[in-house]
Amino acid sequence: MTPRDRQLAAVLEARRRVERDKQRAVAELERRRLGIEETMRASSATFNSIRNDLRDALAPSRAGGLRFADVRAGAGASLHARLRLQSLAIELAGVHERLGRARGDLRAAAASRQAVELLIERRRAERVRVAERREAEGLDEISTVRASRADDQWTEVF
Repeated sequence: MTPRDRQLAAVLEARRRVERDKQRAVAELERRRLGIEETMRASSATFNSIRNDLRDALAPSRAGGLRFADVRAGAGASLHARLRLQSLAIELAGVHERLGRARGDLRAAAASRQAVELLIERRRAERVRVAERREAEGLDEISTVRASRADDQWTEVF
């Protein structure tokens, strides 16, 4: 292995580490996105339940009449749940943006690694071609020497 090959191997390993770090970042953001979406589903269900309870509390056919304390508590809970959903939506949008950037960084890191791998493969293929060419030249030299000896034997006979 030549010094240049060792340098390329070190560069390749560094690029692989960077790519793994980018993969971890994307995975972490994906986990965060999934967590927020799950929280949003639960919060949405809570919001719908609160809204249904408030609707029932405001229903004119309700036995016992309208209880303003229940209505006020339901309205406050509904407002709080709606604000929570809006906050989660904003957080989710931020995660989606960071996730898009992280995926772009990952693609760039993968392309960088692949470029080094391609360079290493091309250098390896060039070494093989040079070795094959040298071997062919050596075989040609051997064939030439044998042919000249055979010609010398024929000239001695005649």
